[in-house]
Amino acid sequence: MNKKKILIIVTVSILLIIVGVLAIQRNANAPAPEFYGNDNIKITYPLPGETVSSPLRITGSAESIWFFEASFPVTLKNSQNQIITQSVAQAKENWMQEGMIEFEATLDFDTSEIENSEVILLLENANPSGLPENAKSIEYKIFIN
Repeated sequence: MNKKKILIIVTVSILLIIVGVLAIQRNANAPAPEFYGNDNIKITYPLPGETVSSPLRITGSAESIWFFEASFPVTLKNSQNQIITQSVAQAKENWMQEGMIEFEATLDFDTSEIENSEVILLLENANPSGLPENAKSIEYKIFIN
């Protein structure tokens, strides 16, 4: 190979390495996600893996179809899937309108038996019909302080 080809290969290689390093740094500095969920429900607090305490205030927004009479159930369960506490998320605005509706829920619980443990936060849509095909839910793990 001649020196010109070697110089081009070395230069391109160095540029590719620099671009790769910059891409990695950009991803490392990316902001934390602002919510957890999907197209139907977006939880802004707490996010999966966060450490929380009692009373736990849950915030986010959900499609109006998640609500019935402006609320839907929220449950906190231990690692054995046993219920620790339950409450309801309340719409903070007109739940009869279309689109995403902000909600808030508060769960009060005794931390003495579950302190420093992993628990499951479960949010279920209101399903007055009781039909399984209408049931929607989202659950994820958080930690109790």
